[in-house]
Amino acid sequence: MFKTYFKLAYRNILKDKAYSFLNIAGLAIGLAVSILILLWVQNETSYDKFHSNANQLYRINTGFGNTKYAANSAGMPAALKAEIPAVKNTVRIGGTDGDLFAIGTKKFQETKVFYVDPSFLDMFSYPLVKGDRATALSRIDNVLLTQETATKYFGKEDPIGKILRKDDSENVVVTGVQYPRQFRPAVQRSPSFGLPRQIKRRSEKQRLGQLQLLQLYPTRQNLRPYKRKYFKAGKANVSNIPAP
Repeated sequence: MFKTYFKLAYRNILKDKAYSFLNIAGLAIGLAVSILILLWVQNETSYDKFHSNANQLYRINTGFGNTKYAANSAGMPAALKAEIPAVKNTVRIGGTDGDLFAIGTKKFQETKVFYVDPSFLDMFSYPLVKGDRATALSRIDNVLLTQETATKYFGKEDPIGKILRKDDSENVVVTGVQYPRQFRPAVQRSPSFGLPRQIKRRSEKQRLGQLQLLQLYPTRQNLRPYKRKYFKAGKANVSNIPAP
């Protein structure tokens, strides 16, 4: 029976080739566009979904008139945590235009370097191949590397405990190695390096330019009095709170 159907379809295609071509081409283009739209929607909704506490994480946005962006002064998270009991944890993430890292004769100018608070690994579930996530960012001279970056500098050697020279001025110790990039984070440039913010002392003098996130308690306890004032559509709007 199916053989007969195929024969009839084939004959109809040959009978009117132009009409058949238009139908088949339209169907193919429609399917291709639908698949692309589906992939785009899936990609856009996949930010940070792999974190175990993704539903508790909020980004702080700043607004000036009609302009809004995800950058704030350094003291903003601490001010929110002190005022809102529902805030469980905070983290600040700052980037650079580039830093020079070296070991021996190997030197690389790295552009995907981020400076974060020690709470970074408490709030985010980025898995580590090597290292202890509880202490990986506890010291001012610690640094996290992606597996790809660790291989670039150390080859097949164990990078934990190895020293890198940063900007020809200070040493940093490798304390953790992350899995290769396999998730889509909200931080657009997936970092090759992660260092404690304290090592970038000049960042404490910067007023703006840092991505900041809050982690709320699961019960959103005591959040109701602050919800209308600070939170809108699932994102924190804290432009009314002055940084200390």
